[in-house]
Amino acid sequence: MTPEPDQLAFELSNDLAEMPLLAEHLEQFCLRHGIDGDVLSQLNLALDEIVLHIISYGYGPDRGAQRIRVALAHDGASLTARIEDDAPPFDPLEREDPNLGMHLVKTLVDEVSYTRERERNVLVIRKQT
Repeated sequence: MTPEPDQLAFELSNDLAEMPLLAEHLEQFCLRHGIDGDVLSQLNLALDEIVLHIISYGYGPDRGAQRIRVALAHDGASLTARIEDDAPPFDPLEREDPNLGMHLVKTLVDEVSYTRERERNVLVIRKQT
């Protein structure tokens, strides 16, 4: 029987000043689950790259205050992060990334998927712990 995953959900505004809050939430969640520092560093870099891309390109400077939802879950074997935003539709897995950010994300995690749900971009990453 698979254990029920422990979860943490929070929101960030589309403001670069909130990036440290993302790292803080991830670090506390990983510490609570005894997740290795190397895994934490890889997840932190991947999430940083994803949220930075949403803020810089998804919303851009003229979109006003918007919210980015992040949900972390750990099931004992892997950590899953679900990142949701209401920026215009954009599948980063289908588009060529000139900055190589998504290429980096794909090398840091075990799985990446994108869906569009209820007018929201949803990117899910999973990393074995």
